Amino acid sequence: MNNDDILFGTDFFDLELDNKTQKEKLMLREGELREVTILFADIKGFTDLSTHYDPEIIHLKMDEIMKIFSKCITFYGGFVDKYMGDGIMALFGAKKATEQDPQRAILAALKMQQQLRLYNSLLNEQESFREVTLGLRIGINSGLVSVGKVGESREGDFTVYGPEVNLASRMESNAPVNRIMLPDHTKKIIEHIFEFEHRGEIQVKGIEEAINCWTVIGLKTEKAPRWQSSSHKFIGREIELKTLFDAYTQIQSAAAISTEIAVQIIGIQGEPGLGKTRLIYEFEKQIQTINPKPKILHAACNGICPTPLNLFANLFEAVFGLRISEALDTKKQKLTQGFKALETDNTKQQEALNDALNMIAFLLEIRGNDPRLKQSGKDLLQHL
Repeated sequence: MNNDDILFGTDFFDLELDNKTQKEKLMLREGELREVTILFADIKGFTDLSTHYDPEIIHLKMDEIMKIFSKCITFYGGFVDKYMGDGIMALFGAKKATEQDPQRAILAALKMQQQLRLYNSLLNEQESFREVTLGLRIGINSGLVSVGKVGESREGDFTVYGPEVNLASRMESNAPVNRIMLPDHTKKIIEHIFEFEHRGEIQVKGIEEAINCWTVIGLKTEKAPRWQSSSHKFIGREIELKTLFDAYTQIQSAAAISTEIAVQIIGIQGEPGLGKTRLIYEFEKQIQTINPKPKILHAACNGICPTPLNLFANLFEAVFGLRISEALDTKKQKLTQGFKALETDNTKQQEALNDALNMIAFLLEIRGNDPRLKQSGKDLLQHL
């Protein structure tokens, strides 16, 4: 099975340095205690397939899916601990613990769900798999685990043990099909990033007390700045505010007398907590009172996603209203409509838009029919 949409987005640029980093062997010390996030995933429907198809066919399909899932996990900084029949276990924070490990695990899980939907659509194009639809249950949990070797001693053959591992496994076995389930204490770590649905308390094997469980809905929409509801008055920074406002006024003036796009770039530097973000918020609030009101877009570099040009991809997501968990067809439709709205009578600008469409789509994990996209590595980056 081969399709550009499958396995797309996990290794865009195939840079040698990135590949070398991802292939490094996980080295853990036996008996070590580590704070990690554990992900268990199990494919629903493969057991039924095994009664209708030859073992060679089943093995081929399973191999394809596990390679897809492995790439999703690796892309978000995880490590595949083991494959278990039609299931997979992954660790986030095993190589290097970060505050984003639960977030990385959920993003990987959402990516796995997206890729399986694409895989199902391709599978259904084959006559013998026309009626097949595979599902996916995922369980995630964070906590302290113990590291140890498994079975006969082999270099680097480690896994993790402990109640938190067992709970992650129970989350997967109790999760509804095509949902991601996690316990309350893990949900609280990332509840400001994702939206959840409460599933109530469940009794899991090996744990006396009932576990309060949640399923992931998706990423939260952008929240209003915390100062919006604050009664604290903004004092000072008159010079900085004037600098920003003067730059905005110059852009307006230039745009009024020319068809060329006017650009101002301003850098703001300061110690953490000094008020850089608050300054921007106050400036935006000030210019929002102007008629006509400007359209303000926000984008930020992402410490979770290693994709080059991620800042621009984030900006385009804001421009076109895209969400990471959306279906591919929905993304394509929004992108097409967005570019339609940008059409202009200026021949030069329209040519630039047409030339940019497939490259911008590529950054948003939508592959178009463009010969430049057949390249990889630095050659592809040059076009982008």
